[in-house]
Amino acid sequence: HETFPVFFESYLFEPDFACRMPAVNAYLNDHFGIKNSANCDSQMSWYLPGEPKPYRTISRDRIWAIDYFWASEGAAGESRFGHSMLRLVVCASDRTPGPDCYKDFNDHIILSFGASSENFDFGTTAGVFGKYPLNLHASTFHKIKRQYNHAELRDLYAVPLKLTEAQKSRMIDALYETHWTLNGQYYFMTRNCTSEISRILLGVGLPL
Repeated sequence: HETFPVFFESYLFEPDFACRMPAVNAYLNDHFGIKNSANCDSQMSWYLPGEPKPYRTISRDRIWAIDYFWASEGAAGESRFGHSMLRLVVCASDRTPGPDCYKDFNDHIILSFGASSENFDFGTTAGVFGKYPLNLHASTFHKIKRQYNHAELRDLYAVPLKLTEAQKSRMIDALYETHWTLNGQYYFMTRNCTSEISRILLGVGLPL
């Protein structure tokens, strides 16, 4: 109720709204039968904390596919259900987009909904009662592999999503927008890594 009037005012009067909030813009276009658009830059910047160059800018045209990415259950209590993520299969800059982009591990970006903590000290009880902020984190493929395969001895599975070009484009918009604007609370049982990915998939019309 607080967000909608702010977004709607920007949608009506700010010429770059379609570039800043592409998923919301598409939703409002569909709902009101309006064709609000803008000439947007195809470059997208993602924040990957802990990397030597934490801001990675890519062209959306280099995103060949999106995979559901799952880490198997771990020994810790909060890991016993596994962890749901998404992988952006990003093509290397010198490769023509196609299936071989799956070989470009250095360019892949892993997106993960999760709790945030300044001191990285997470407690199950605090997670149950929504005491942590919820964010959509971005990481490199190699960082995720080191964390789950090497450090925690957990398996990783990739399931390519069968998306039409329109669904893929809309999903990229939703993920990018969420990465920079999500402001919610993490709940261990009801608002977590899997529930938020489910919302994204349903939002682009992909049956669960």
